[in-house]
Amino acid sequence: MRWIFALLISTTLYGQSSSLDEINIKWNKRTLSDMAAQLKSEINDPKLYYRDSINYSTYLEMLSVDSIDEISDRFTFLKHVSLFYPDFFNDYYVIELTKLGELLRTFKFIVEVNANNTVNVYGFWRVAGDWESVGISKGIKLEIRGLNEILVDTKGLNMEDIIVTQFKGDNVLLSKYFGVFALPGGNFIPKVLSMYLSSYERYNN
Repeated sequence: MRWIFALLISTTLYGQSSSLDEINIKWNKRTLSDMAAQLKSEINDPKLYYRDSINYSTYLEMLSVDSIDEISDRFTFLKHVSLFYPDFFNDYYVIELTKLGELLRTFKFIVEVNANNTVNVYGFWRVAGDWESVGISKGIKLEIRGLNEILVDTKGLNMEDIIVTQFKGDNVLLSKYFGVFALPGGNFIPKVLSMYLSSYERYNN
C-alpha cells in the first residue's frame, strides 16, 4: 500500500509541476509579446521610450520561453504560491516590481478579483532566494480597470519598473509594462502598492 500512496503523491506533484511549467512559459511569452506590441502601438515616441524606460533586451534574456529556469523569480514564486494555495486563483492580476537599494528587494502582489466588487491582495517578497509573505488583505473595495485602459504616463509616479499581468485560471490574458515614472495615478496598481510599500502610501485614497 505504501508504494501506491507514494505513486499517488508523486503523480499529484508531477501534475502540479507540469501545470506550473505551462503557466510560467505562457507568462513569459505573454509579457515579451505584449511589451513588443506596447512599444509599437501605445507610445508616441517609441525610440524615446525604448531608451528611457523599456530595456527590452534585458527582459528578453531574463524571461525564458523555451525552457524552465527553476531559480527564476517567476517560477519560484509560482511554486511557493501553489504550496499554500493548491487550488490557486481564478480571476487575478500579478503586480511585479524590484526596489533598488543596498539590497535588491523583489515584490509580487496577487490581486484576486471577487464577484462582489472586492479584491483579496496577497503580498510576497523574495529574501535570500526564498519567498515570504508580507501580508494578506481580504475584502478590499477596489475598482479594477482593464490594463488596456491604463495608459502610460511620461510623468508617472513609480520609481521602479513595474509589470502587471492579468490571469484567468491557467490562461495569461495580458501583460502591461510601466517603466520608471510611466505609471499613472488613479488606478488600482498604486493603491495596491500603497498597502505594502511606504513609498506609495500617499496614493492610498
